[in-house]
Amino acid sequence: MDYPIIYVETVEQLKQLADKLTQLSEFALDLEADVNLHRYGRKLCLAQFWEGECCWLVDTTSVDISILKPILENPEIIKVMYSASFDASLLADLAGIELTGLMDLQLCGNLLGMGKRSLKHFIKELFDIDLEKDLQTSDWFRRPLTSDQIKYASLDVRYLLEARDILMPRLQAGDLLEEALDASHKVEQSRFQEIENPHLRVRNSAHLTPYQKIFLEEYYHVRDKIAQSWDAPSYRVFRSYQLIHLVINPPHTLDDFEQINFFDDKLTEYRKDFLEATLRAQQRIMDQSSLLKKEIIELRHLLHKHPELSGKENSTNKRIQRFIRNFNPSKTIQGLSRTGLVFEFEGKEEGTTVLFRSEMDAILSKEVSDIPWISRERKVAHLNGADGHCAILSGLAAKLYSTEIRKGKVILVFQPSSENGKGALKILNDKRFQDIKPDYSFALKNLPGFPENNIIISQDGFCSASIGLLLKLRHDTKILNAGENSNFSLACGEIITNIPRICNDMDTQSKAHIIYIQMGKQNFNKAPEQAEIRIRLSSENDTGLEEVKTSALEYINKISQEHNLEYIHDFSDSFPGLESAKDALDIIKKTCQKQDKELIIRDTIFPWSDDFGHFAQISSITMFGIGAGVNHPPQGSAHFDFPDKLIHPTIEFLSGILSELEII
Repeated sequence: MDYPIIYVETVEQLKQLADKLTQLSEFALDLEADVNLHRYGRKLCLAQFWEGECCWLVDTTSVDISILKPILENPEIIKVMYSASFDASLLADLAGIELTGLMDLQLCGNLLGMGKRSLKHFIKELFDIDLEKDLQTSDWFRRPLTSDQIKYASLDVRYLLEARDILMPRLQAGDLLEEALDASHKVEQSRFQEIENPHLRVRNSAHLTPYQKIFLEEYYHVRDKIAQSWDAPSYRVFRSYQLIHLVINPPHTLDDFEQINFFDDKLTEYRKDFLEATLRAQQRIMDQSSLLKKEIIELRHLLHKHPELSGKENSTNKRIQRFIRNFNPSKTIQGLSRTGLVFEFEGKEEGTTVLFRSEMDAILSKEVSDIPWISRERKVAHLNGADGHCAILSGLAAKLYSTEIRKGKVILVFQPSSENGKGALKILNDKRFQDIKPDYSFALKNLPGFPENNIIISQDGFCSASIGLLLKLRHDTKILNAGENSNFSLACGEIITNIPRICNDMDTQSKAHIIYIQMGKQNFNKAPEQAEIRIRLSSENDTGLEEVKTSALEYINKISQEHNLEYIHDFSDSFPGLESAKDALDIIKKTCQKQDKELIIRDTIFPWSDDFGHFAQISSITMFGIGAGVNHPPQGSAHFDFPDKLIHPTIEFLSGILSELEII
C-alpha cells in the first residue's frame, strides 16, 4: 500500500487523531459493524478515517469513539462518506453521536446519473481500480484483525476525498451541489427504527395461523434470549426454518424434545424455557377467546374450500391434526380407516369415558354459491355439513385444553368414509382402537328446517337403516325366442313400479327408492335383453331392513320366473339403524334443561342414514340434531353452507354434556 495506516487502540492514540481532525476542513469516514452476523445485536467494530495522507483505523472495541463526538457533530468539518445512512444510524444508536456536515457521494453520483451503485463499482468507474469486497461479511469484531481486513477497511476510505474532488465540478456545473448537500443532510437524520413484531419477519411466518404466530412470538423471544447470552446471532441457536418447525410441532413435555433433532446438547439446559414458552402461548390463546373463535371458523372455511370424498380425506386429516395438536391431547391415533383421526384427552382420575364423532368426507356434487370459501373442487363439496361438525369437535379440543378435566376421558373421533358407510366399521375393527372403551358415544347433525340452535332427538331411532341393492337382469338365454323377448321391458317395468309399493310399510317406515335404471341400447331396432337397476332399501331399524330385503328379493324372483329372466344381485353401502340408548338420551335432555335449550322430540326417524350406528357395538349411543334455521337451504342442495353461528353454541352444548357427566 502506498500510504501509512495507523491502528488506534488506546485513548492517547484516539486523542492524537482528534487533534489531527480538528485542524481539517474535511476528511473521509467509514464504519465496519457486526449486526447479528457473527455476534448478537449491533456492534460497532471499526471506524476508518482518511485525512489525505494517512488512514487511521480506530478499534471501537477497545476505545470509546464518543471522544470524537465534537468533531463528528461539527457541521463546519465535512465528512465525506459513501452510502452513509446505515453508518449515521450506527453512530447515533451505539455512540450517541449525531453526525453533521455529511457529504454522501452515493447521493451525489445518483444526481449525476451514475445510479445508486456499490462503492466497488463507483471506484471502478472513477479510477479504474478494483476493490475487493470479499471481506465485507467477515468477523470484524474478532481481534486481532487480519492484514487483509486492515487493507480492506483502509481502501473503503482511501479514494473518497479524490472522488469528491472529481464530482464537485460536475455538481456545480449541473447546479446540483445544493441539492446534493440537502439530500446528505437528510441522511444525517437516519436512525434505526424499532421493528414492531420482529417475529413476523421470520421467513414463512406469513403462512402461520394467528394462534401459531403466538407460539412463534414466545419461541422467538426465548431463542433471542439464548442468543444474547451466547453473544451470537440467533441463527446460531437454530435456524428460522427450525423455529417454524417448532411452532408447528410445539413441545409440551421434555420427552417431546426427543423428536426435535436440532435440540442438541448445547440446548439441553434451555428446554424448560421453551416449555414455559409453550404454556405462555397456550394461556394467551385461551385469554384471547375471540381470536380462538375466529380460528375455529377459519378452520371450517378452510375445510369447506378443500372438500374431499370418502377415503381421500388426506388434506382434511392434516388440517385438523395441525389445529388440535396445539391443545396437547394426551394421545393421538392416526391413519384409522386410512385417513381417520382419534384424539384422547385424559383427566386426572379414572371416570366416565365419552366419545364424540364427526364425519370428515364431502359429497359428489357441485356447489353454487358466492361465499369466499366456496369449494375449489368442481364436483365435490361439503354440502352435508361435515366441515362444520369437524370445526365443532376441533373447538371442543381447544375448550378441553383450557378446562380442567377432573376425571375420565374425552375421545374425539374424526371419521372418514361416512358417506359410503365404510368408515365406522373400519375404525372399530382397527387394533389400535381396541383399547378405547367409551361409556357413551355421541354424534351430531346440523338440521336445516328446524329452529336455529334447537336440539332435536328421536325417542327411539334417529335415522334409517338402509342398504343399496344392485340388480342385474337379462333374458334367460336357454329359452330365448323373439316372442318371449318382448316381455323383458314389461318385466323390468313391473319391478320398477311395484318394488316401492311392495316394500312400503308405514308402521316400520320401510321404503324402497329406485335410484338408477339402465336398460338396452340407444337404438330403435332391437328390444332390450339386459338391464341394471339400483334400489335403496330402508327401514326404521335393522330388523325392519331385513324384512324389506326379503320382500324385495322374493318379488324380483317371482317376476323373473314369470318372464323367463336371469338375475344376479349384490348389496353395498350398508348403514345400520341408529337406535338411541335411553341413558344417552337422558344426558341430552338434562343438558338441554340446564342450558335452557329448546328440545324437540320426534316420533319418527329421519329418512337418511349414517354409519354412526355401528358405535352401538361398544357403548351407549345417540345422535342428536342442531337446528340450522327454518329457512336454511337443505343439506345436499347446491346452496347449502354450514351456518357458522351454530359452531360455538354447539361447542358449549358438548361441554355441557361433559359437565353433566362430571368429567369437567
